[in-house]
Amino acid sequence: MHFLTSPILSKNSVKSTCIIGICNLDTTLMKGGGSATSKRDKLSRIPSLNLTPEGESALRSLANDLVEDVVNSFECVMYDQNGTLDKENYKVLKRDFSVVVYRERYKYHAFQKANLRDQIRKSMSTLTSETELKYEGIGTLPSKGLGGMNGPMAHFLAESEVPTLIAVGSVPGTLEEAMLGVSLRDTVAFSSLMSSSVKKVLNAQVLATVSDTLQKDTFDYLGVHWTLCAGFGGLCRQMSPRLDQLQLVHSRITATSHGDRIGVCILHAIKHPDVPEMKQSPTRIYTTLALSFREKLDGSVDFMAISSAQSAPPLLYSVMLRRVVGMLCSIPHCIEFANSRKLLAMMLSNSVTVGLQSLKEATLVSSARQRLARRLLPGQCSGCYKISCVMYRSFNSSCKICKARVCARCCVSKKITLSGEKLSNIASDLATIKVMRFCLPCIHAARQLACSQTKLHHDLK
Repeated sequence: MHFLTSPILSKNSVKSTCIIGICNLDTTLMKGGGSATSKRDKLSRIPSLNLTPEGESALRSLANDLVEDVVNSFECVMYDQNGTLDKENYKVLKRDFSVVVYRERYKYHAFQKANLRDQIRKSMSTLTSETELKYEGIGTLPSKGLGGMNGPMAHFLAESEVPTLIAVGSVPGTLEEAMLGVSLRDTVAFSSLMSSSVKKVLNAQVLATVSDTLQKDTFDYLGVHWTLCAGFGGLCRQMSPRLDQLQLVHSRITATSHGDRIGVCILHAIKHPDVPEMKQSPTRIYTTLALSFREKLDGSVDFMAISSAQSAPPLLYSVMLRRVVGMLCSIPHCIEFANSRKLLAMMLSNSVTVGLQSLKEATLVSSARQRLARRLLPGQCSGCYKISCVMYRSFNSSCKICKARVCARCCVSKKITLSGEKLSNIASDLATIKVMRFCLPCIHAARQLACSQTKLHHDLK
């Protein structure tokens, strides 16, 4: 294991040092080849990362500055601009139900870079000569953008070569459900957010995890993920480009200046020279994704997402654009994903810590259903009590929670995302999707569970 120092710019533009440990992986893992046994052998030798106190302090400082930047940009767009970006400087890429995805126009993107660099220059007296740039012909554009950011997010956007994407919308549900659906402390939620198809994500290593037991916020999490994604498959498998990135992962619930509760989830790129290199061509990208959710009184949650990349190969830019837009449009699915995690918690309720009242009540509902199922006749549905003929009994199924037999009309099929094969203490196959059926009473009972009682990590054992 190699320990190197990586410079990170904090809010006050003081260079802090974060010590990151990167392990040398065998090239067979990068190519996706080899058997499952060989992958297990390679990953099982990867040690966990032990951060120094200075490294933990640098990560926390970076995370705090990122959250402040995200909250400021959220207030600027949602409060000052009423959640609608001006058409002169932003182009609407896609509308999907309650989601609108905007892209900065190239001329305005250049102005934003100049404006952000000007803010950085004013807050960085020692680096004035390095950031002093002159942009001609764009001084007449209005400065209506993401607010007064001058932290690490501003540094990233000032160096980005790709126009920033901004998605705004709303999703029915609570703030806790939205945070549960996108919480990135496990590889299951990480893969569901990073890619529309979990099969495209080959591996995600938790290189560092910084925990704080004093935090009362259930969703407060801080760590570092290294992700390896496959670009294409099928016949192009041999020439398939791979995209990898090292990102800071952080989630927290805080408040805006108006007193509204807001949840923040951040994926922010960390540049590090010792990330495992791949033998294929262009495959390292530096991206940032910031999600913010605001709780409303009408039972819905407003959200805003900011995504950008510092550089992108010309051949992959259009592919990345479609992929990121699709990911932003799928943000409202986080509530559905949170409900599926509640169903999974009920399925594994025997392993859950004793003392969770809501989960106990949900388990009692399933137990009553099990007792009812024992008194039913063969082929009788426990929902509508109809008896199916012998020919149609094969279409009936049992609920995965209470095991009661139900007909097709009295059950709901759900795609449950499960963790893959456990390869080591810190690594596993990202996720697999299985279609399961549940009866209506169990689905209703699962939705009544508190998000904090379902346990954020996927492995409840």
